[in-house]
Amino acid sequence: MESTEIIANGVAAATSDITLWSMFWQAAFVVKLVMLGLVAASVWCWGIIID
Repeated sequence: MESTEIIANGVAAATSDITLWSMFWQAAFVVKLVMLGLVAASVWCWGIIID
């Protein structure tokens, strides 16, 4: 592999889609369930705090 190919591959890997939304959709099913549970618990706690 030539150095230009290595650099091109590194740039392509560095510019990949790394957003919270994309990481959520790439996660395993169990991880998605845990994340949704944490969001639900957070909303519930803030509801108690505001009340």
